[in-house]
Amino acid sequence: MALNSSIAEFLNIINQNPVYMVFGVAFGMPLFMFIYGITLGRLFRKSFFSKVLNTILFTTFGGVWIMGFILMMILFFIGVSGIKLFFSTLLLFLFVLTFVVVNYKTVNKFIDEQMIMITEKSKK
Repeated sequence: MALNSSIAEFLNIINQNPVYMVFGVAFGMPLFMFIYGITLGRLFRKSFFSKVLNTILFTTFGGVWIMGFILMMILFFIGVSGIKLFFSTLLLFLFVLTFVVVNYKTVNKFIDEQMIMITEKSKK
């Protein structure tokens, strides 16, 4: 089974320029979170499904952004190829997503507690 030519071209570009992965993780994740937050996140903000989806997506992308940037910097300066950077980011995303979905109640409780603490501090 052959890869689609656009996927092969994408992987070839990443392999030739691994710095694209570093910039993608460093600036692409926050950009996606910002665009999602001002569009879809606000569009469906009243429904329960939206609260669950927002918690899962923002926690996952926030975790991948922080851990992924650290991972990308270490692996990039070691000299790891771009395809390995891509797949390590993909695996990190899948692991963080699985963690957030499995531990959704605990993550949601933690986020709610932090929001209450921030609200109380801002009132003082």
